[in-house]
Formats: sequence, structure tokens, C-alpha cells
Amino acid sequence: METLFKNYKIINYKGMFCRDIMSRSKFIDGIIDNFDVWYTHIIKDGERPDTLANLYYGDSYLDWVILMANKITDPVDQWPVEASLFDSYVEAKFGTDVESIKSKVSHYVYAGKPTDTEENIKRTNWKVDAESYSLMEVGEREGWFPVYLYSEEEKRNEAKRRIRILSEQYIPQLKIEISRVMS
Repeated sequence: METLFKNYKIINYKGMFCRDIMSRSKFIDGIIDNFDVWYTHIIKDGERPDTLANLYYGDSYLDWVILMANKITDPVDQWPVEASLFDSYVEAKFGTDVESIKSKVSHYVYAGKPTDTEENIKRTNWKVDAESYSLMEVGEREGWFPVYLYSEEEKRNEAKRRIRILSEQYIPQLKIEISRVMS
């Protein structure tokens, strides 16, 4: 990634000189919704931006393309955690043991009940936090199901695995555009 950042403009930000990492390439903005230029890739454990760049582009230094194409600005938080490290990750994130995290309710979702009216059906998939759920009358709780913190975190982590890979044919054009915008 250092090869990308050396081309970013140096700006004065609050009295300090730094690289302007907020600059955007018009090329990326122009193709972001064009499905013909992307491959879908599901990240497997052990894969990193540099290994994927090497796999798809033959150059691990093009890891920034993988990150930019997926709007990843913080690979630590926006890249999926490996399965073997996931329990340690959630323990560190929430400051407690995995069993406590697995039993702690994140929120409740309304999934419906057999006697639902048309009005109630409209609220299917609504979410309420645990405090709001606890304030409901007992009869209002029917049809609401808990979503546990661990499961929710697992779902977030798995969603990070689906990324887009820019077709190799666009890499030369992207390099030209990045050099133009960032210098």
C-alpha cells in the first residue's frame, strides 16, 4: 500500500502536513455500479488484500485496489476475522467471555405470529433493543425473537467476506487515473 500513499497530495490539516487520503478517483466512482467490471469473491480464512491482489493481478502491491474497490478504509475492522480467531476477537471487543456474549441479547426482531393482522405483518423484521422489549406488555412480546450478540457479530463478520474484485483489464486505466488525481 505504501506505493499508493506516496502519490497522495500533501495537505495542511489543522496545522499538520499529511497525505490527503480522502481524495477519490473519478474512475472508481464512475464504475462502482457497473457490474461488467467486477468479479465477486468470497474471502476465505487466511486471505488478505495483498494475497488477493497477487492472485487476481499478479502483484501483491495492488492490495490498495482491493481495498479501494470495496471502500475499505480500515482493514483491521472492515476485513473478516478468521474463524480460529473469532472467539478471541469478540472477547476483546466486548470485554467478556464468549459464553456471556452468546447469551447476551443484542436486540429483538419481529417475525410474526399466526394471528397477525395486516397491520402487524407490516412490522415483520422490525428491530427493538433489549430495553424497549423489556418495556413491552407481556401480550405484546408474542412474535418477537431475540438476536444474540455473538450471532449478530458473526453475521457482520460473514457479510465482510463478500467483496468485489476489479477486472484486471481496468488496472492500467485505474493506475493512470490514480496518478493524475493523487499528484
